Amino acid sequence: MLATALPPSTRAALAPPATIPDFSSLWQATAASLVPRGGSAAADAALCYLLAEISQKVGKRWLQGDRQPPLVWTDEPPTLSSWQHYAWNLLATRHLYRVEAHVAAVLCRWRRGEVDIRVTQHPPRVAAMLASQAQGFRWLTLLPPGADCGQQASPFEFALHDLCHAAHYFDPAHHVAQRGFFTALARATTTTGWLPWCARMGPPFAGELDHVAADMNGSALFLWTALRKKITNAAKGYATDPVLAVRELTRWLAMPATVAEAALQFSVHRDADADQAQLQARVLLAWFCQIGSDSAAKGDNAGDADSG
Repeated sequence: MLATALPPSTRAALAPPATIPDFSSLWQATAASLVPRGGSAAADAALCYLLAEISQKVGKRWLQGDRQPPLVWTDEPPTLSSWQHYAWNLLATRHLYRVEAHVAAVLCRWRRGEVDIRVTQHPPRVAAMLASQAQGFRWLTLLPPGADCGQQASPFEFALHDLCHAAHYFDPAHHVAQRGFFTALARATTTTGWLPWCARMGPPFAGELDHVAADMNGSALFLWTALRKKITNAAKGYATDPVLAVRELTRWLAMPATVAEAALQFSVHRDADADQAQLQARVLLAWFCQIGSDSAAKGDNAGDADSG
């Protein structure tokens, strides 16, 4: 269920405790036993982590107005500790520092069991993140203080970045097709001959491919267009025919002939034929959705953040 207003009876049952919890201490106690995991316990831990970071960073400015309408994080008041009640009701009814609406919404969906997000304290390798998205879940990394955050400014920013991607990955309008896209790409990357083929495109292409595989989410059409552009640019830089390179890419992705032609021709350029673009988009999306549905039907969603 997407976020909607809380029933009055539920809001009344989730009244805050007399004393605001010390989320920093709660997180320290939680982190000591935290292992890669998902479900409601992981959602509780993630929210505790965010509230600890926010309250430490900005003090009294961490609460930034009422959320209208409030979000739903439960159907009925569950049996939880007072801090869990307070934390989730806070997220549902108040805007929090740096926590955007789509991030708050995906956190609530996670707590309700509608999406599969799994917590780790070590950034997953690219292959592991790609595999997770092919299997229908996404990793959330909660880094300790002082950890290497890559391009992000802090562990807090790293977590928000992951949650933003999760919100886009689990967008009901695009999730199934995204899963299909990542499934096709994951299969290609584990096929014999893939690495030598990538090497022909030059060293920069590997990093560009990693970006699509682990750090892009949205419409499957957007993902395909981004991947096609990266392979086209790489081919131009290494004196390879770009059209041939893209056609080879469609073969690595195991696209049927009709889908491959649509993939080659699809364009969102303003000069493109709008009717043809819509037809090609339908062909591509139908194929990605079919792969995503087949992957979900198999139910293979085991994952290891350190694999790959």
